[in-house]
Amino acid sequence: MSETQPGHIDSKPPDLKSPRLLSDTLTEKQFRKIEECINTLMFQTPAVVFSYQMSGGRWDITYISDNIESVIGFSPKAFIADFDAWKSHVHPDDIDTFMQNMRSEKTEGKQRTFEYRVRNKKGAYQWIYDQQRVVADEDGKVEIVSAWWDITERRQAMESLQLSEARFQKMLSLVPDMISIQDTEMNIVYANWCGFGAVPEEKRVLGTKCYRTYRGVESICEDCWLLSVQKTKKMFQEERQLPDGRWISLRVLPILDENQNIEFFVEWIRDITERKRAELDRHTMQAQLLQAQKMESVGLLAGGVAHEFNNLFQVLQGNIEILGMDTPEDHPQRKRLKTIQTHLKRGARLVQQLLLFSCREQPQKQIMNLNYQVKETVSFLKQTILKGITIELQLDKHAWAVNADQHQMVQVLINLGTNAADAMDEKGRIRIETRNVVLDERNMEQGVDLAPGKYVVMTVSDTGSGMDREVMSHIFEPFYTTKGVGKGTGLGLATVYGIVKEHKGNITCRSEPGRGTRFMLYWPAISGQQEEKESPL
Repeated sequence: MSETQPGHIDSKPPDLKSPRLLSDTLTEKQFRKIEECINTLMFQTPAVVFSYQMSGGRWDITYISDNIESVIGFSPKAFIADFDAWKSHVHPDDIDTFMQNMRSEKTEGKQRTFEYRVRNKKGAYQWIYDQQRVVADEDGKVEIVSAWWDITERRQAMESLQLSEARFQKMLSLVPDMISIQDTEMNIVYANWCGFGAVPEEKRVLGTKCYRTYRGVESICEDCWLLSVQKTKKMFQEERQLPDGRWISLRVLPILDENQNIEFFVEWIRDITERKRAELDRHTMQAQLLQAQKMESVGLLAGGVAHEFNNLFQVLQGNIEILGMDTPEDHPQRKRLKTIQTHLKRGARLVQQLLLFSCREQPQKQIMNLNYQVKETVSFLKQTILKGITIELQLDKHAWAVNADQHQMVQVLINLGTNAADAMDEKGRIRIETRNVVLDERNMEQGVDLAPGKYVVMTVSDTGSGMDREVMSHIFEPFYTTKGVGKGTGLGLATVYGIVKEHKGNITCRSEPGRGTRFMLYWPAISGQQEEKESPL
């Protein structure tokens, strides 16, 4: 191989398949002119072009363009001298691919491309796009023509894009919302998958229909929000409750092209269940606060009135008793005096209820066993309610002791028991239960406004007519009653409510029309058990 000027090795450019034929028809001057034009063109092109042949187990260069030095820093002369050891410049991670392509079968007309990194003269690695083609001369001698393009910037941009996309994917994977991009045919082109509703692994496939992935159906959903956005080309936003009870905030944004046609949809779904629960809790607390304020105001009024009436009743009762003692049994006014005395006692009991409701009478608390008090009061209830109504007990024999006023406890049980009996049509069942509970922030029962701690729950349920929501919203209000005139004062449940609150407890009620009523009373417990020993009523 004779060495000439760069770009003129063996005076044979790589794209001249039969230079002998050209030299036979062209003069030497014409041939040199063509060669000069080709070399000028090769120098101006961004690709480095060279050709080589395998000879005696080594590579011999037959042509190289002058612009190699501007690409990788090596002069054509240095490149030629070191070409057989060129593999030492290839990046270690790419050497296997490089050698495999250099050793592959050399078939005329076959073209192959591959990318690898080479170390330039400054010691830095550059990405090379190598396009090779096998040609043969008229004698069948095989020659490989190779064109190099420096694609370092393109690869760096690609790697930067991939890194940016990976970073973007990582950030979105941490977002608790579900974000997806869909085309106009409702095919998912992107999704972070890990958001709300976490799509199962087997369904995380791009290019499939959104309704198939998210809802497991084979047709467009009837309530599809994408259809709404297609019509308006505006963002769709709403809050809705899912069948499983969760709440979501949904946004669908259209991505428009330069002609204002929808190209993609961005669907953003956020789980707002906790926020909805907090709003409901806030409304509930506000209602409870208003109810407590109203009860306090009515209690103050009722207490003041009750004391005044109590004084009047004591005077009236005293005088009636004196008149009774001075009136013979056969006196015609004796019956009227007894009638007046009966109604005065009824009025006195009403005053006592008002005093209990207003908490003007201080409870006389003592440590007691709730089970014993229930049994004692039930014995009295059985004598006063209709015979067709049965009372069942399911009492926890290990129920904790409570610190309560015995007389007020009796009042609570009698009021709840008589109310339950009044709600049943001559036949039915009243069930009274007790059980221990420990309430904390994790298992606080819904609707129970209590401090964490130990409680004894007393449940009084019946099989009566039940109540609707409208009635339920007023049951603890004083003087509210659904009973006929003269059959109820409307103070029974209000009194129960006041007693329970006075004992730092709580009362809840569940009821539906035709499905009975269930009251649950929470009494603060005292650690340790209390024996069921008798205590006077």
